[in-house]
Amino acid sequence: MTTDLDSFEGRLLADLRAEVAERAAAGAAVPRRDGPGPGRRRVAAVLAAAATGPATTVAVPALVGPSPAYAVGEGPGGTIEVEIDRLEDAAGLEQALEEEGVAADVQYLGTDLQCQDDRYRDAPSAPGSRTTFEVGTGGLRVVLDRRDVVEGRTVVIAASTTSPGGVDENGIEDLGGAYGEVGIARGPVAPCEPEPNDSSL
Repeated sequence: MTTDLDSFEGRLLADLRAEVAERAAAGAAVPRRDGPGPGRRRVAAVLAAAATGPATTVAVPALVGPSPAYAVGEGPGGTIEVEIDRLEDAAGLEQALEEEGVAADVQYLGTDLQCQDDRYRDAPSAPGSRTTFEVGTGGLRVVLDRRDVVEGRTVVIAASTTSPGGVDENGIEDLGGAYGEVGIARGPVAPCEPEPNDSSL
């Protein structure tokens, strides 16, 4: 894939990124709820382009590029921030989280796949939990409240790319994107059995 863009393509790419960021901000940031109940969250981000005429195509694949595959570090208020820029080195991300004292199960799946629903039991969130999860054009971002990831709990992350979906009735082309699921399990986590992605997010 070539990375040299002319000025029109550069503007189109900037517009696409702004549109996806706006869509992600409108609904992709998903805080955990207080108390017991379903704690896992699924979010998808789709790259889109307006159909502007013949032979005008800009490929903007999700979760690829020269940046590091992931980063783990301290966030405000003692939280742990996880940034996933590419779906590579799941074992390395698990190790980085372990070094922060967090047990993790990270799965990067094939295109349009997810793990089965019944892999683990959801742990309740701490009161006022600051754990959040977002997915967008820049990748996946997880903020973990340390009170949610105490001993006996496991952060479960599963992510995949999504296939392009064609052009909708408004002339917007779905260029594909990313799908992610984050949860915090109490007790054991069963192995992932990949299955077709559930489109009813």
